[in-house]
Amino acid sequence: MIPDENEYIKKCLGLSTSDLWTDLGMVLQDQGFKPMHDMLGLSRKRIDDRIARYWFMSKEDAIRNLVCIRFDYCGKKKKLRFEKRVTLISALASTLTSLFAGPAASHMTAAIMLAILLVRHGLDSFCGCDSAQIYIDQASEAGVSFEKRISLLRTALKESPLSTSAHYHLGLTYDEKGDTARAIECYKSAIDLDPDEYYALNNLGYLLLKTEIAALSEALGYVERAFRLAPDNDVVNHSYGLALVRADRASDAIEHLLRAVETNKTAERSYHLAQAYARSGNRERALEICISMVQEGLLDFRGESIHEFVMSGGHSELI
Repeated sequence: MIPDENEYIKKCLGLSTSDLWTDLGMVLQDQGFKPMHDMLGLSRKRIDDRIARYWFMSKEDAIRNLVCIRFDYCGKKKKLRFEKRVTLISALASTLTSLFAGPAASHMTAAIMLAILLVRHGLDSFCGCDSAQIYIDQASEAGVSFEKRISLLRTALKESPLSTSAHYHLGLTYDEKGDTARAIECYKSAIDLDPDEYYALNNLGYLLLKTEIAALSEALGYVERAFRLAPDNDVVNHSYGLALVRADRASDAIEHLLRAVETNKTAERSYHLAQAYARSGNRERALEICISMVQEGLLDFRGESIHEFVMSGGHSELI
């Protein structure tokens, strides 16, 4: 038994997926598991991660038998509730303890980590009973109204309350519809299920930046997490760059906004890049970007507004 098991589960839920794999590898080594692969030259963290993943592959059929048959996830999933996921992880971990060797306490420690990794991976796809995806796919089709999308995605969540994808897409729909409160709630649910869901992290941070309904530090925290997970993603770089501009770190923002503009040049991204240059003191470059936007049809020509924007150091509104 683990003292205060629920608190331990909550602690593990706050870890990144990478850290969970690493910690699981450490526990498995303590239990005597040794992989049949050469790991010379790898860092300690990388070795622990590899050991856990090799172990998982060697036990995948046994894990599937325990989760899908003995625990009967597919038969129980519609009755599960997002708010009760700690209870689910505890029950699932209890079923998985037979996979592990060593002291009983370490059985449950490892089983809890494995249960969380399985939930993040997606128990529906792991067990072959993903009845929610068809509704997510239908909601993603072009031309579907907001009301229909919301209805389809709510059905998806009834089919699979722990679907990170369904929570994220419902948040995206509410976001596009302008229902900020519900969008934030859904994005946070997706992040609670999978802290590495960088699109949800990015969209939540960007939404908080746009609406200014939360502290700047909170919005910056979300987009920083998204950037650490997806440093090459243009959407994430745009959000991170904007957050840095708002945090009076315009010089740091430029490289991220340049990446975003180079990948997909839009009026909004170009404007934020001009804003970063203006606030960092490079008014000449800010003016060049504004002129380029006018020439490319991304900005209506308004000489006085552009002049005011540049001379104010990017603090006046332009679009």
